[in-house]
Parts: sequence; C-alpha cells; structure tokens
Amino acid sequence: MDANGHSNPEKVSVWAGTDKTDGNTYTNEVIPSTFLRPSMGESHLTGSFVPDADGYYYFAVKAESDAKMQNIYLFNVKVTETSSACPAAPVELTATPCEEGMRLSCTLPALTLGGDKADLTGVRIIRDNQIVAETSAGVADGAEFTWTDTGDVSDGEHTYSVGAINAAGVGDDCLCTAWWGADRPGMPVNMRIYQDINDPLVLHVTWEAPKVGIHGGSLDPAGIDWVIDWLSFGPIGSGMERVGSKCGFDLELTAEQINRQDIVAFSVYGENAVGC
Repeated sequence: MDANGHSNPEKVSVWAGTDKTDGNTYTNEVIPSTFLRPSMGESHLTGSFVPDADGYYYFAVKAESDAKMQNIYLFNVKVTETSSACPAAPVELTATPCEEGMRLSCTLPALTLGGDKADLTGVRIIRDNQIVAETSAGVADGAEFTWTDTGDVSDGEHTYSVGAINAAGVGDDCLCTAWWGADRPGMPVNMRIYQDINDPLVLHVTWEAPKVGIHGGSLDPAGIDWVIDWLSFGPIGSGMERVGSKCGFDLELTAEQINRQDIVAFSVYGENAVGC
C-alpha cells in the first residue's frame, strides 16, 4: 500500500488478526513501524506473513504517531495470496546511478515464505509496473545480486521492484525508487560560520555541495547557483546574495555593527536548471 501524512511526520504499522472486533488477536506484524515523511512524498509499504492455520484473517493499520498530529492517508491497498513455497522477499534493495544506467543491488532470499530452502532459479525486475528483465545470472540462495538497467528511461523518479523465482513461482518483492537524469540540489553539508581570526569585521560562511541530488540523482556541483540569506535581531540587519557555484561567502561588517551584541541566522540553498 501507499501511505502519506498531511504535513507532520507520521508513524504506522500493519498487523494481521483473526477477529475484526478484538484488537488482542492482531499479533502478527506484517509491516513494522514506519515513519511517513510528507515532504519526501508517498511511502510504499510492503510486507507479508504466513498464517498459523486456515481461516479468515483481517488486516489493521495502526497509527503510532505522537499525540496531536494530523492525518494519515492510505492508497492502493492490495492483499495478494502467495504460496508459502515461493521465495521470501529480497532485502536491502538499492538503486545507484552509474555510467551505463541504473545499478540495482540487493541480497536474495535463502528461504521460502514458509521457511524452507528457497532453491532459487531466477530473478524478475519490474520498473514502473512493467517487467523489464528476468535473469538467472548471478542467482543463488542468499547471494548478493546486481543488475544494471541500460534502458531508454525518461528523466525523473521511477520505481523498481525485484522478486526472486523458484519452482513455485515469483515470491515477495522488494521495492525502491530511483531518480534518472539530472537532479535538483539537496541541502548543503558541513556548513560553518565563523569570525575571521585576523579581521573581526568579516564573518565567513562555508559549506560543501552534496554528492547527489535531493532524490539521489546525478548532480553537477559546477551547475549550482548557491543562494545565501541572513537575518539578525540587531544592527547587522538582513540580506541575500547569489554566489554561483562557490561554496562560501564573506559578510563584511562595520565597527558599529560588531560593537553591539547580535544574533545572526544564515540559510543556504542551491538552484540549478532542474529546480531548487
């Protein structure tokens, strides 16, 4: 299922039980406690469980947010029956941009959903709900698996899922999102503000560009236009400057400004051709 909040971070988990009117029966954790961060977009949550016995089972979404939060939204809730002889889900799926395209890496399952030896025969890769590959190369129970997507993929965010295959079919999948193409800048890192040791009339502000864009996509530091603004409660006042790709700024003060105690707040953000 997909989930999101209104504006505040929220927290949810999913449980399975046998009596829809008795919360004490919901003892099977399907999806562990997960934070939803609306500023990062919708979260895709997936999980599985093996019933202890035949019968009806019910699923409950447990809101675990702190008190006085806002709303939790759920979309595209799907429950799919899978044979317990199918493989469990791969774990630690990542997507990393590379020169050839997008490199997917994960650890394949060693066991089935029922806990038996998986006996894997292949892997299925899906991009944006379309099967893009099925391969047996590098496939073994519990193995580290890598596959590179070299397709003609449009710039922007895409969703990948990887599922292991054995004689019983395709097992649970593992999902991640990846950003193709140029990305907009994220927050600068290692930001410092300090007074010049030799000239007390100068405040230095320095930072470093992030290695990747805000979505994890490629980022050219030379193409970033950094914007710095500042605000004080006293004589230093406020202002804004664009410094191009330079990761630094010097605020020159007057003797009158530094002769009074003041608090100054600085903020830095970057813009490029993709956005800010």
